[in-house]
Amino acid sequence: MSYLQDTWSLADTAGYWVIRLRDVQNEPNHWTAEVARKSIKAFSGLVSPVSVNFSTIAEESLPLVALHRGDEPSHEFIERMFRSMVSYGAPIYAAEIFIELIAYARTQESPDVPVRMSLDLGDFFRISPSQSGEPISQVSFTLEHTLFSPHNLEGENRLLHLLNQPLLEAALKRWEQAIGPIVDWSGAEGVYRYGFTP
Repeated sequence: MSYLQDTWSLADTAGYWVIRLRDVQNEPNHWTAEVARKSIKAFSGLVSPVSVNFSTIAEESLPLVALHRGDEPSHEFIERMFRSMVSYGAPIYAAEIFIELIAYARTQESPDVPVRMSLDLGDFFRISPSQSGEPISQVSFTLEHTLFSPHNLEGENRLLHLLNQPLLEAALKRWEQAIGPIVDWSGAEGVYRYGFTP
């Protein structure tokens, strides 16, 4: 099924939520892998991982790692990602996990009644472990569209907001419980700690 961009649109950083942790990790790659796994688990039912990229600035000879799921079951890909991060030969500087959403949208086949479907819209988690001398680690989740927002440049998106916002709110609350409090958020009109207000 192909989705319709009718009452919503693609938009750079339509929603952005951040967790910051003050810590110093003895095993930063294990910490990064664990946070990646916990983040995906917290958003279970709303997201599915598509690919992950991570790299270091500590060792120039180590290339960026890019893993793609393809037809691999999600749980197997998550475990492969975890093992690759833990065994990486230098401290990971940053990791990005690109995901597809499992959310409501209208389709060409169902233009009047939204259906729940997989949507690959460029959304992602970013994990930035603390570096030497910097005791703050950061984890963020970014939406690149207004699918969850009640407003759009073209008008209202209330029906999709009513269907999708509870999914996002529940996932963000589980994320807080798994990782730590959300301390920053920004994006389109109405963005707040747990998604978008009506």
